[in-house]
Amino acid sequence: MLSVEKVNSIGDHEPSKQQIRLYSNIVALTLSLFLLFFSPLLFILFFCFASPYIDSRLRMLFSPLIPLCAVTFYSSLQPFSDLSEYMNVYHQVNDGTIDIFNYQRFGHGAEFLILIIMKVTGWIFSNNDQMFLITIYFLIFAVIYATCIKVNRRYHLALFGLLFFTLGFVESMSYVLRQNLSLFIFLYAVYAVRNSKVRFVLFLLSFTAHISGIINISVYYFAVIYKKKIAGIQSVFKMLLVVFIIGLALLAFVKFTPLGESLLLKSNAVVNNSRFSLMPLSYVALTAINTLVLLYLISKSKGIDTVTYYLFLKEALVFFLFLPLPTVSNRLGIILFSYSAVFMFYFFKNPANNAIAYKRVAVLLAINLLPFMYSMSVVSAKGNDYTFYNNQPLTYNLFQVIDELADRVQHGVVYLDNGNE
Repeated sequence: MLSVEKVNSIGDHEPSKQQIRLYSNIVALTLSLFLLFFSPLLFILFFCFASPYIDSRLRMLFSPLIPLCAVTFYSSLQPFSDLSEYMNVYHQVNDGTIDIFNYQRFGHGAEFLILIIMKVTGWIFSNNDQMFLITIYFLIFAVIYATCIKVNRRYHLALFGLLFFTLGFVESMSYVLRQNLSLFIFLYAVYAVRNSKVRFVLFLLSFTAHISGIINISVYYFAVIYKKKIAGIQSVFKMLLVVFIIGLALLAFVKFTPLGESLLLKSNAVVNNSRFSLMPLSYVALTAINTLVLLYLISKSKGIDTVTYYLFLKEALVFFLFLPLPTVSNRLGIILFSYSAVFMFYFFKNPANNAIAYKRVAVLLAINLLPFMYSMSVVSAKGNDYTFYNNQPLTYNLFQVIDELADRVQHGVVYLDNGNE
């Protein structure tokens, strides 16, 4: 009897699943608060990838803080290169020098969305530099965040984190604002919107952000109309025939329309500009590894939708085909270079596969996190153009972030250069 009672007493002291869940949530809450105040960047890293296993109420509470921290991270940059040029255009828009709907340098006048954002921001915040940076990055990250939530509510932060901690994401988000804005309006339309009319309107909006959006829009409609993946030589020939017809249509667009001519001239200007250089080998190698991993995962999946399938093919062909041309491959192949997490979206369509999909996300994170962290350590140790959090991206605390942004709002933003002039 004594032995039975002893066993029962021991069993009574074993923690239940509810107690374990409670303790783990307390630990997660404590660690999240500590990291939020100690290092917002490390907070993003921890919470994004721990969030699927945290209580849903806690996840809902902290989730909006992730994109807000991302906004403070990028809006802490000191403008340089393309970003400096955007700041100069921002001032010209608000002093009346630039006609919003007829600024030839931005897509022959077609890329007016960001100019409208500049005008409204300048009017509300008295042409304040820092408020423009906060506004434009807030809009971009809001669309990214909304897209990830639509893809999967429980795992949306893991997808957001995989996007954020990719080295190519740092590169493009620090430079090409119009193309980023265009791309994520397009991605939101594809992966988050079901109504075809709303999607079409968003496609038009994506085009007014950057005219290169026409390429992704064309791929989308090709995939929707063609509806088949490559299987066998006959299918390859059929697909090539359709691609040839689309190619002729795009050639006619480039040759015989002002917008197409503008796109061609812009590409030539970039290729022939001596200030642009070929992509560093480290970026190429990382993108190649991501591509091989994605290719393996996609080849093992039978349920991939045709839109994702052809977007991936287009990105891989464009990125590697145009590598010899300065800045062209990472801009026309920007999804593969900067947003490889997008090709993980379809893995989360079936809730039964969420756990497996999360493991695949973890694999891509493991590949991309080390280069990202090394890059941030270089910023901290030596400093470079990526002046995130005053050159202290890993250790800048929340109070320092608030103080710096408030100071920049009040006293202005210091530019590193005046752009690629």
